[in-house]
Amino acid sequence: MHLLFIALLTGCGPENRVEGIAVGNPGTFKPNTASAARITFGDSYSRFAQIELVDCEDNALVLAENISLGLLGDASLSFPAGTWCALHLIPDGVLFYAADGERGGFAEIYLAIEPFSLTNDAGFTVDGQPFILELATPDWLTEEDLGIDGGDDVQIKTEAPIHDVLADIIETESSLYEDTNGDGLIDEDDQLQADTVGAFASKSAGGASSAGCATMPLRIPTGLPLLIVFALRRRLTRAAAAAHRRP
Repeated sequence: MHLLFIALLTGCGPENRVEGIAVGNPGTFKPNTASAARITFGDSYSRFAQIELVDCEDNALVLAENISLGLLGDASLSFPAGTWCALHLIPDGVLFYAADGERGGFAEIYLAIEPFSLTNDAGFTVDGQPFILELATPDWLTEEDLGIDGGDDVQIKTEAPIHDVLADIIETESSLYEDTNGDGLIDEDDQLQADTVGAFASKSAGGASSAGCATMPLRIPTGLPLLIVFALRRRLTRAAAAAHRRP
């Protein structure tokens, strides 16, 4: 599998819409969640206000609006044929995870996620192949993080100290892979062999990297400004939340 994107939280997006019929064979796009240490995910899903692809001239094509998707590789969307440079996701509500700990604990996790984008300035071509969106990064979560290592049952909501740490991982460390062997899985060897230099460099720059990003305003649905206000308030607490996770 070839690593195509690393997630970037962004405040800008394309202005134009893709018109006409794409040439080539459509692929598939399947959200999945990275494995967690000593945790098994059960029922997990989220609702998205909008998911769209953006070509390398900043023209957008909406893949879905107001849709609920499973987050464990159990749902897929059609990926239109063409060459693309970005994938924009605008969650509507929370990402929900049911998590069973190895020691018998259980957690219900409700993550309020800000809109985020995955970008690849060089572009990638869809022509019939499958893709996997890996949310977070392997071993992003442990029983100790959730407080279930003693066998307790808990709920993680926005007021929990660990909430913003986990939300930030989803928003900034998710990746999109081409599933070259079609098995629906991303293993460690695939990740080590992937060419990630450009993607990690964009991430470390601390912002969206597409050339049109400085001039193209993000089109947002009604009500999203309230989410942005919440996001700005939440950022003020992230340093304290991150400190909670450090040993």
